[in-house]
Amino acid sequence: MPRSDFAGILGVVLFAGLLGCVMYLRARDDGVIDAFRSRLLGRIRRRRDAVMAWGMTFSRTARLQQARLTLDPFQLDPADLDGLDHLNGSWLHKSARSEIARLVGALSATEADPDNPGRDRALACYDAAALLAGERNDRLDLLGAVVLAREGQAALAHRDPLPLPACQVNPLHGPAVRRLPPRRRLRPDKPHVVCAGCGRCSMPERDRRALLVAGVPYYRTPGFWASVGFGALDPELPARVLEYMHVQ
Repeated sequence: MPRSDFAGILGVVLFAGLLGCVMYLRARDDGVIDAFRSRLLGRIRRRRDAVMAWGMTFSRTARLQQARLTLDPFQLDPADLDGLDHLNGSWLHKSARSEIARLVGALSATEADPDNPGRDRALACYDAAALLAGERNDRLDLLGAVVLAREGQAALAHRDPLPLPACQVNPLHGPAVRRLPPRRRLRPDKPHVVCAGCGRCSMPERDRRALLVAGVPYYRTPGFWASVGFGALDPELPARVLEYMHVQ
């Protein structure tokens, strides 16, 4: 049967069904019509909510998958990580991908150790880092991808579901010597969750060792990374990054 004939028949059937519904509703009293309308609207709302929930899940899955496909991390040499303190945009892109490549390799190695307590954290770090590296060009965002990838590697290496965060003064210093005390809130502009070297410094000295943004310590500027201290002020950094990226 030609496609045009099939479409015509389908249209007639749908029109006849709609007409039958209209005639049925006109033949019933208002109470029946209201009940029918209420049930119909309820079904529409449930279908709409289901479609919206599916769409949000699909959007997140699609973005994560796209980030993973575009990274192509194995083309990079881990030796490219030397000199990360220069914070050149294109270099940071390369460094983020290289660190993520290391995390991918570490995750692959845990297939023989599926009960590694740090695996879930490493996977969460991977998703957040992949999104940042795949979708952002801001230097702090790219540095965040490096920090997350390194945190994921530490979670696997130390079998720790909550590894130590990066130094709040400058995440390139490496891990801090302690985590944020439970239920304690610290001022972002006064770094206390720091590495061993910064722990021996006064606050003015920490400012001189800080990661700078336009000549100012990043933790004294507005923005997402100052608020979380690259994980020093929020132990759920992967989840906060997904919120920052508007991934539901």
